[in-house]
Amino acid sequence: MNSLSRVLKKSGHDIFENIVEILEISLMASIPILPAFFVVLPIGIVYLLLLAMPCFIAAFYALRQRIDRKPFKCKLFFKGFKKYYLRSMAYGLIIALFLLIVISSWWYYLKVKTMVSFTIAMFQSYFFIMIFASQMYTVSILVTEDISLFKSINSSIKLFLDNPGYTMGTLIQILALSVLLILTVVSVPLLFAGMVSIFSINIYDNLLLKYKEEREEQLISQE
Repeated sequence: MNSLSRVLKKSGHDIFENIVEILEISLMASIPILPAFFVVLPIGIVYLLLLAMPCFIAAFYALRQRIDRKPFKCKLFFKGFKKYYLRSMAYGLIIALFLLIVISSWWYYLKVKTMVSFTIAMFQSYFFIMIFASQMYTVSILVTEDISLFKSINSSIKLFLDNPGYTMGTLIQILALSVLLILTVVSVPLLFAGMVSIFSINIYDNLLLKYKEEREEQLISQE
């Protein structure tokens, strides 16, 4: 298993090597959700819930094929969208629900400004971070293994509990990358889905090396 810094270097190389495909797929993931930002708030939120996560997972699916050196065409995005739509939409709704709890907690604190409400808001924020960290591998497992959403979530939690330091380091790197892309504004539709997908793929593949090495060591010791 490689260090997180080596995974970052490999991801940078993969992004540079596949920059054209990343731009194409990222745009394909971004364009469908753009109307959400030009309609009234309730409709925009519902629109995002229906399309944001499915579009990201479709982009992930297409780039997974590219990284695995399988035949790549942009229409893979649409294949992934159709194949994972229901599972990805359900996953997006789950994440949105936890995010709503955090936002509601802070809204309540700003309204009443009591120590109790502040404590609840802090706890809910910490809880959301842990939930988010525990789901760091769900998309990778869902697409790579093509299993049910429940099994993907459960497997991701197990990987997080077994590799908390590695996972938290990954989370920090993804958040830092997201902030940098958001600051440049135009990079979000052009690069976000693709770059995060490439990084997530390499993070998950690298983690699998750990278990592969452990199995090989067990087989050697048994011999």
